[in-house]
Amino acid sequence: MFGRSFRAQDTEENFVIKTLSKAIVTIGRNELITAIKNGFKEHSLCVGCHILMLILKSSLPRKVLVNAFIFVCTSFQFAKTYECQGLLNTYAVCIPLRKQFENFKSLQPTINHIRKKSRLRGDEMCGVFFGVKCALKVTRNLHWTIHLPKAIESKNNREISLNPNGYFIQVTDIHPDANYSPGSCADCGGMLCCEKLSGQCTGDSAAGNWSDYRKCDMSLEVIDYVLSRLKVHKDAKFMLITGDYVKHNTWEVSIEQSKFYINWITNSILKSNYPFRIFPSVGNHEAAPVNCFAPPQVKNELNTTWLYEGGYYKEYIDENTVLIQVNSNYCNRLNFWLLMYPIDSGDQLKWLTSELYETEKAGKKAYIVMHIPVDNRECTEAWTWNYIRIIKRFQKIIVGQFFGHRHYAEFRVMYPLDGSNTVIGVQFITPSLTTFSATNTAYRLYFTDQQGFVTDFETHYLPLEEANKGNVYWKKITPQNGLSFQLQKFQDFDIFREGMQLSNMREYCLFYTSNAINSLHNCSDDNYLRKIVDDAPVCIPFKCPLKGLEV
Repeated sequence: MFGRSFRAQDTEENFVIKTLSKAIVTIGRNELITAIKNGFKEHSLCVGCHILMLILKSSLPRKVLVNAFIFVCTSFQFAKTYECQGLLNTYAVCIPLRKQFENFKSLQPTINHIRKKSRLRGDEMCGVFFGVKCALKVTRNLHWTIHLPKAIESKNNREISLNPNGYFIQVTDIHPDANYSPGSCADCGGMLCCEKLSGQCTGDSAAGNWSDYRKCDMSLEVIDYVLSRLKVHKDAKFMLITGDYVKHNTWEVSIEQSKFYINWITNSILKSNYPFRIFPSVGNHEAAPVNCFAPPQVKNELNTTWLYEGGYYKEYIDENTVLIQVNSNYCNRLNFWLLMYPIDSGDQLKWLTSELYETEKAGKKAYIVMHIPVDNRECTEAWTWNYIRIIKRFQKIIVGQFFGHRHYAEFRVMYPLDGSNTVIGVQFITPSLTTFSATNTAYRLYFTDQQGFVTDFETHYLPLEEANKGNVYWKKITPQNGLSFQLQKFQDFDIFREGMQLSNMREYCLFYTSNAINSLHNCSDDNYLRKIVDDAPVCIPFKCPLKGLEV
C-alpha cells in the first residue's frame, strides 16, 4: 500500500537488465570497455549512453538499479561478482557488503549524488564522458573557452643545445601492494592478482619474488629497494614523482588505504635521504573512489580535502625556471564530478594560464608537470582543446612537459588548432615503477641544456624475468639505442613519427614496454604496432580521430 510491490520491482528490474543487456550486445562488450578507456568510437555507443542516462535519471528505486547493474556487470564478465558489488558500493550506493567496509568514510554515494544534483542533461553527460559526438547539441558545458592574455615580447631562444647541463629524475606510478604474495596466482581472472586471496599457483602461473607481468602490483620490499636505489643519482638536480601511490584494487579502495600508501611511500623516501629536492603530483588512484576528485565548490562529506588543498603548485627549480604542477585529474573523463562541474573544474587551466603569464612577464621559463597526459583519450575534449591553445600561446617559454599515468614509455606530439604540422610541444611520458601490466620496473633520467630543454633521456629498467630468476641488475635504454633517434628540437618527434617504418616500429614497441619481452605485447603484429604509434599525435579536439598510419 505504501510502495511498489515485489512483483512491480521485479518487473522494473527485468526491464533495466534487458535494456542494458541489449545495448551492450549492440555495442559489443570489448568495444564498450575500449570506449570507456579511450572515448568516442561508434554512434551505437552514444545510443547506449543515452539509454543509461535515462535510466540513471529516472525515479526507479535504488534497489532496482543496484540489482540490475550487478547482474549485468557479472553476466557480461566485466568483473568478478565481489568486484562488481564493490565497485557499485564504492562509487554509487554505500551499502556495506563486507565487514571491513563498514567503517570506511570513503564509501559515500558519489554517483548517486551527482545523478540527482547535476544540472546537465543526459546527452550532455554523454558528451562530457565520450565526446561531443554523443551530445544532441554542443553547449557551453561541452565547449568552453579559457581567456588568454595577449602575447608580450619574449627573448627566449628556442634552439636546443646538444651540450647537457645536468639531469633530473622522474618516477611515476608506483602502486605498492602490501598484500603481494610470491607464489600466488598471477592470472586470477580479477582486476588485481598476485595476492594471497588470488590463491596459490605453481610454475609459470605463480607470481615471482619481484613481481609479474600480468595484473599485479609490487611488494613493499621491492618498492623500498627501488626507491632506495635512486640515491646512486646523487648529482640529479631534482626528482619528479608523478603520482599513483595506491594499488589497483579499484573496487574497494578507501580513504584509510590511500592514506596508508601515501604515508608509506613518504616514509620510504624520507629514509632514503636523497640529496636532491622532490616535487610530487597527485595521481588518479589516490582518490577514494578512484578518479573522483571533487572540485572546491563541493563542501559536503564527498569532498577531497582529506587528500589536498588543491593538488597543484608552482616552485622555482632554479633562478630562471619555474615548475608548474597541474592537477590533471580535473581533466579526466573518468572523474565523475565532471558530469556536474565540466567547465574548467578546479580552475586549473585558468590558474595555469595566469602562472605562465607571470613567468613570461618575468622573462623566465617553465616546466609543466602532471599525472595524466593531455591527449585525445584521457581528458575531455574541451580541456584538451584549451590546453592546446595555452601551449600554443606560451610555447616560447615552455621548455618541457612531463607526465606519467600510462605505465609505458611514450610521447605525445602537439600541433596547433589551425591544423598545421608545426609542432608546438612534446609531452614526455615516463614508464611506471609497477609492472602492471606487462612492463619492466622503470624510471627515467632527463638531461637538459642550460636553458632547461631536454637534450636526451635514459630509461633505467629492471629486467623482471631475470630478477625472478635471482639475477637482479639494471639496464638502460635511450632514444639512440632504442629508437635510432636523436632529439635536437621538438619537430624531430614529428619527423620520427611520420617516417616510422615497420622495422623501427618494432624497435619502438620494445622501447614502449621498457624492453619487457612477453606474450602480452605482440611486437610482431602490424595492427598492434600501428595502434601504439597512432597514440602519439594529439589531434584537434572535436575533429578526431586522426587517420591511421599506413603500414
